[in-house]
Amino acid sequence: MELAELYRELGRFDEAELVILTIDERDVGVTSNLITKLIKEKQSALMRYRM
Repeated sequence: MELAELYRELGRFDEAELVILTIDERDVGVTSNLITKLIKEKQSALMRYRM
C-alpha cells in the first residue's frame, strides 16, 4: 500500500493502480480505498491520513 501511495504522489498513476490491485482483499480498508479514489482522480497532492 505504501508503494502505491508513493507512485501516486509521484504522478505515476498507472503503476500505482497496478500495485494497489495486488493488495489482498483482507487488507482492503479505508486507507486503500482512499488511495484508490485519489489514483482514479489523478490526484498527486500529498494527503494526510492515519494508516
